[in-house]
Amino acid sequence: MNNSVEMWIERGKEFIDPSKHELWENCVRTRAKGESFGKDLDVALGIMQLLDYDLPMESVMDYFNKKNLSDLSKAMVVDIVWHFSKRGCDFFRANTNMEEIISIGALEDVVEKLLDAKSKGKHVFTIFNGHVLISDTVTMDKAFLEVTGFTRADFDKKRQELLEEDHRKMEENKKVALSRVDEWIERGKAVIDPSRHHIWEEYVRNHAVGMYHGDDTEISLQIMEALERGESLKDSFNILKNADTSGYLASIIIRTVMELSSRGPDFYEVAAFFELSDEDKQYLEEKRQENRKLEELRQEAGSGPKF
Repeated sequence: MNNSVEMWIERGKEFIDPSKHELWENCVRTRAKGESFGKDLDVALGIMQLLDYDLPMESVMDYFNKKNLSDLSKAMVVDIVWHFSKRGCDFFRANTNMEEIISIGALEDVVEKLLDAKSKGKHVFTIFNGHVLISDTVTMDKAFLEVTGFTRADFDKKRQELLEEDHRKMEENKKVALSRVDEWIERGKAVIDPSRHHIWEEYVRNHAVGMYHGDDTEISLQIMEALERGESLKDSFNILKNADTSGYLASIIIRTVMELSSRGPDFYEVAAFFELSDEDKQYLEEKRQENRKLEELRQEAGSGPKF
């Protein structure tokens, strides 16, 4: 029996998520002492292996039904598979006559819906974030333990701690950003036409307290400074790529450079995530003409940044 236990444990680890390996080992040792002496484990392992191969559910069910298990053993197998297989929820669906309700909203709301169904004598289940929750057996704490690994109280406490930590970090980032406002404004004035200085100053002050706390300001500046130095559009774009920003933040930076830098329209064409429309192309050409006129005025005045 000991050899079988170790074999079942090792077989399971081949296709069970590593985060569940300890639970799997405990499951095997417990089931091996049960009435079926591990026969349910042997069948469950065969099913999980088939599921891991992405075989159609019809083929998996055919294999399962040919095992001629008792109803109790079948229930044990289903229980093992839906807890440990990546396709366990689909296997559960194929082996239950219960009605499935759709999970919408927070976990608390889903559990309340299941408890309400139970109070009305209904036998239903739902799948929440890959976890099967059944009205007959669900409680708020059980559901939270299953889905999050914490009881409801511990989860709420952890969530509050994370919110407080996020707020603390946001305040720290905001403080750092505000301390750099004057620096960012002056650096920008060195590479942006004087007629746009007021736009840049307002941008810097607003974005220092925005959701990115000046990250967009710093990266936009680095790109505009590179363009001012005459670096290639590709090298300038690499500054953005290497910054590893979100798509939304990248779009803010690209737009900022396009609006404020004399080489902004050319940069926009290289950095845009989409095919430019005729309207986009017309706007970029108008921006180029505006930049040429500003350059002529700077040359006449003999002042301002040189591009």
